[in-house]
This record gives sequence, structure tokens and C-alpha cells, in this order.
Amino acid sequence: MGAIPDYDHDLPAGALALDQPHEAKIFRDGRGVPTIVGATAADIFALHGFAVGQDRLWQIHSQRMAASGRMAEIKASVVHLDVFMRQIGFLRLGSDDWEALQDVETRTMVERFV
Repeated sequence: MGAIPDYDHDLPAGALALDQPHEAKIFRDGRGVPTIVGATAADIFALHGFAVGQDRLWQIHSQRMAASGRMAEIKASVVHLDVFMRQIGFLRLGSDDWEALQDVETRTMVERFV
């Protein structure tokens, strides 16, 4: 394991719960830019989320920590930003928005991406 993900690794069958795994694939060009192919929109969203996780996991994690007011766990000097983020309530607002989301298709696509 290193800083660069193994793009040539095949996942075990059922790892992403794809609808049609035999038709789903992530292709990467010489620079590592992904092209995602799948038979269903849900499969494409799942593979997109996987590719983003491969390429941007630290960024996703740090943004989640910032939005929830927990960056001081990593760097204590930013505690004032944590206080501000908690006052704004991004974590609560996001949770409230998710609970209020009624569109089943949108919820499914977000869940598959995540």
C-alpha cells in the first residue's frame, strides 16, 4: 500500500453490490483520468464514488472533518474554525437536508456513490 492507489486491482465479486457487475468497469488513461462504463445509472454512480475515493480520499475525509467542526483533532491551532463550523451547523443542516429529501431516485444515486 502506498500513496498511489492500485488501479489494476480487481475487486471481489459483490464488493460494490453492482446491479450488472460484468458490464461495469473503470478505465484509466495514461494520466490516470477515469472513464466509467456501466449498464445502469446506479452502477455508474457506485463506480464513480469508488474512483473518487481512490483519487481523493484524504480530501473527502478532511472536508467531512471540517464541516463537522472536527479539524482540531488533526491540527489544534484551527479550533476557532471548528467553533465557527459548529455554530453554523453544517453537520446538522446536511443531516436535515438528507432526511427531507423525498426523491427516491436521488437518494439511491447518492447512496450508491457513497
